[in-house]
Amino acid sequence: MEIKIGTQLQLEPTYTERLEKFRCKVVEQKDNILYIDYPVNMATKKTAFLIDGSEFRATFRTEDKQSFAFNTEVVGRKAGNIPMIMLHCPTPEEFIKIQRREYVRVETPVDVAIQLKDYKYQLVTVDISAGASQSC
Repeated sequence: MEIKIGTQLQLEPTYTERLEKFRCKVVEQKDNILYIDYPVNMATKKTAFLIDGSEFRATFRTEDKQSFAFNTEVVGRKAGNIPMIMLHCPTPEEFIKIQRREYVRVETPVDVAIQLKDYKYQLVTVDISAGASQSC
């Protein structure tokens, strides 16, 4: 799996305690370098100018709605039709898959009694969450 051109990235600095988020798009990729357009601060809507060596946690979503993260660093700039920032891109094996759940699943047995028409069932759950139980 590789990051496709046009993929939107969200960057969060790892070098500061300030909670800042930036949004940008991948415009080119060569080897282990991602070329992005200049990011925009999501709070102020202003263009951000990133310093070489700055470290970020980048997150993105694939076309099939899976979320991934990776650590990256600004390695330079490139002039082209649009000015671009160069980010180090790790191998896909180093991407971290992000599980996005609204509710936490808890592994705990809970007795459950169900009645369907004339049949009664007594079961024990394996795990529970605010959604449906995965297995009984």
